[in-house]
Amino acid sequence: MSTPDAFDEITSFIAPVCPWNAAWEESEERLLDERPQGFHPEDIGRGAFERLHEVWRPAALDVLFYAYYVAHKDHPEKLAYFEAAQPLHARAWEALAEVDALLARGAEVTPELAATLVSLARTLIGGAR
Repeated sequence: MSTPDAFDEITSFIAPVCPWNAAWEESEERLLDERPQGFHPEDIGRGAFERLHEVWRPAALDVLFYAYYVAHKDHPEKLAYFEAAQPLHARAWEALAEVDALLARGAEVTPELAATLVSLARTLIGGAR
């Protein structure tokens, strides 16, 4: 019979399974299957959080709060850019949905819609003109 020390030594190379990480990976895999055209990182987080048993949710929130704190403290300009871009992301997703609907009906994408998408893309990737 092995002692706890021997067990710890034998299993030391195995990373502990974290429910939050597992739920996150599951959520991301599901979204990759369901939305191959793309999705927001927040969608992964929401799906992961919903999958978690309520017992694990407080610890998951602690991780999210810490990540936000670190991002806010260490990368304030990136965080500000991310937060400011949220309305643009939403508008881009709406425009893409409109393109999908037009193409599904066999209709052409209007030049105005194409121009809107190009403008949003340039702004979001930092090359606005």
